[in-house]
Amino acid sequence: MAAAFLFEYYGYSLWKKVRYDVLLCALPVLSLTDRKDRRIPNHFLVILAILRLLILAGEIISYPLLWTDFMAHACGGAAGSFLLMMAAWFLSRKKIGLGDVKLLTVMGFYLGFSLNYIILFLSLIFAALWGVWNVWRKKMDVKDTVAFAPFITAGLFTALILGL
Repeated sequence: MAAAFLFEYYGYSLWKKVRYDVLLCALPVLSLTDRKDRRIPNHFLVILAILRLLILAGEIISYPLLWTDFMAHACGGAAGSFLLMMAAWFLSRKKIGLGDVKLLTVMGFYLGFSLNYIILFLSLIFAALWGVWNVWRKKMDVKDTVAFAPFITAGLFTALILGL
């Protein structure tokens, strides 16, 4: 209900609302799975990608003159996010999970590169704060790993609240 209010408040188009709705429903589920099993299922990401293709088709049918903008936004977001995350995966010596790379690639397909980059930045801030807090409380060690999907979800919710 809060999301619907924010969508109206910020004047989002129908298709932008649908894109956010899909992500707002899927990311909490993926976060729980990542936290519990330390993995993000590929079949779930494939379903999200297929849904995005259907939404993209709806956007193009609704606004046929803007089809190149929609394609560039979606494909550029996915490609840019994939390249950025693969560079991070490589530079971190494979300490970032490939599920996180794939999840952020699919999110780039939904949101475009610039918004996805902001969400990644917010996610890293949340993860760092959470990690520092837990190390300070001696609940975890500096070398412990954490599930990143919950922080991606927090980044998306924060971006939605801020109207980005």
